[in-house]
Amino acid sequence: MVSADGTSKSHNPVTSFHNSITTDEGVIIHERSTGSNRVATGGHQGFVWGSVLWPSGVSLAKYLAWKGPAYVQSKARVLELGSGTGIVGLTAAKIGAPSVTLTDNESELWSTMRRNIESNGFSEKQVRIHGLDWRDPSTFLCPPADFSYKQLGIRSPSYEYPDLVLAADVLYSGMDKLFARVLSSHLASEETAGEKLPEALLACPFRKDSPLEGFFEVSMRLGLTFERLEDDQGCAVGGFHGITPSNIFSSSEFVPLVSDRQRKAIANDPTFSSYNTKNIQIFRVQRVGKTAEESFHVKRVSRL
Repeated sequence: MVSADGTSKSHNPVTSFHNSITTDEGVIIHERSTGSNRVATGGHQGFVWGSVLWPSGVSLAKYLAWKGPAYVQSKARVLELGSGTGIVGLTAAKIGAPSVTLTDNESELWSTMRRNIESNGFSEKQVRIHGLDWRDPSTFLCPPADFSYKQLGIRSPSYEYPDLVLAADVLYSGMDKLFARVLSSHLASEETAGEKLPEALLACPFRKDSPLEGFFEVSMRLGLTFERLEDDQGCAVGGFHGITPSNIFSSSEFVPLVSDRQRKAIANDPTFSSYNTKNIQIFRVQRVGKTAEESFHVKRVSRL
């Protein structure tokens, strides 16, 4: 059975819901049991990772809650990339975002998202699901600069850039270039944006094997700029269950990452606030004017 949003409603008998969590922000999230031998027997790792809550998603949800309704409601279109359970996008909807799109390539996660949408009482008009494959630009809601629907014999869909893009814990080894492309494709530049430049909020944990440095390098060539959320001591701020957002974010601000040296240090040896026990970094990303170098690298990255 296929829903109006193009995602399958069939239930996977291998999995079942095993845990229900209500976040501090009042969002109900159902996690799924993936089976202990899921990956060993050929299951997708993305399904396993996306079936449960992770600290990055919780931390970014708390930041949205701290920013409050005025911030979220000013974003007419919100897009979450690599949604998993959908915690970040659903928190935005809970606060009052008028239109939220949850995306993930793992079709087995769509029923999880759908149950979480229904459990929180959101309508299909406010929150919808889209199957977005980072390797396939034809699934993008906003196609890359060099992509041609005509060459594939596909009618070009009408689209509008989102006002806010959200992503939590989506950077893994080998995915840095793909994520840089999908992120830049869905952020309007200074040339194409309206009165206010759209932004992305990206939360990721510090890991020794994180491809963050490579992601920064490719993203800068694609015209993206980065700022990190820091306290007055220059430490990354973030939080987890049970911590009041005002205790975490009241003295924080986004600090521009303007040099290669800054970005390299943050990728390899970041510092964290005392509340940030899960070692989460939150970045604000925007896309500046398109350049010849950007166009060249979009074409190179799109061949992955």
